Amino acid sequence: MTGEIEFLTSGISDKNIQKFVEDLLFKHEKEFLEVPSSSGFHHAYKGGNFEHTTNVMLIVQSSYNYKINLDIAIAGAILHDVGKIKCYSINKKRIVHTVRDVLHGHFLHGNRILEEAYNENPIIPKDQFDEIQHIILSHHGPVSQGHGSIVDPMTMEALLVSQVDQMDAYLSHIKESKVNLFCR
Repeated sequence: MTGEIEFLTSGISDKNIQKFVEDLLFKHEKEFLEVPSSSGFHHAYKGGNFEHTTNVMLIVQSSYNYKINLDIAIAGAILHDVGKIKCYSINKKRIVHTVRDVLHGHFLHGNRILEEAYNENPIIPKDQFDEIQHIILSHHGPVSQGHGSIVDPMTMEALLVSQVDQMDAYLSHIKESKVNLFCR
């Protein structure tokens, strides 16, 4: 297992949740470490999704003052975009959407990957699995916003990951597009 994955999961104190997340990531390690996070909006480069995931995880991990299940929140932060490993490929330095992405999107792919991991090795209680799954399905915020969430974030952990995900994506977009926010 690479140091990158161990770094991501080191803040999870529940050893079963930590092992569940590590096993899932190890199975998809190469794709997880290399896939971009988008084709143009944020972290749109090889390894961009790993960078984005790390940013989200670090901010969520620092949110220990809130009365949340930090292990669930960190696991959700790490896995929120895992479905993107099925959504993008890089062809001659160009990011291309896969047919699977166009037809299903990263929410459904992430949900499938999570369910496969749980069915292969159900080492965490079903209620913890359901909470992590909820984060994946709701991490783009309320359904009414039209950003792709399948359900509204209904837990503190899901709301936290959703807000941090959005913040990191927008900050990356501003940085990558070299927008000067102070120009009028």
